[in-house]
Amino acid sequence: MLQVETETQMSIYDSMIELRDTSIKSKQHAEEFLNRHPIEKQKALLSIVLLGRAHLDHQKLRDDVPISTEMVAQVPLEEYPDKIYAIRNSVEKYINQIMFCAHNSNFNLDNIEIT
Repeated sequence: MLQVETETQMSIYDSMIELRDTSIKSKQHAEEFLNRHPIEKQKALLSIVLLGRAHLDHQKLRDDVPISTEMVAQVPLEEYPDKIYAIRNSVEKYINQIMFCAHNSNFNLDNIEIT
């Protein structure tokens, strides 16, 4: 079960970079990573990864995809580590892609809408 530990005041962007640069080795490792962040940031991190997947082959942020945590609203918090672990081999690619599109759209990913 996920439990949130004290956060180190990292921005969403910094946490996203940390996730991108972390080699997730197990579901437990994904859970430990996520547990270091408050629930809102966990939602943002999973959303950013999934948004990156939704933006593959795009140059800018898509008008038809909200830059928010809306896409994970129905995902139980306990499933976040499973989701991250399942796509662990693509996390870096997805985060790089959403960063590329956000940059080209002049959007700061720290401003992702938390729903």
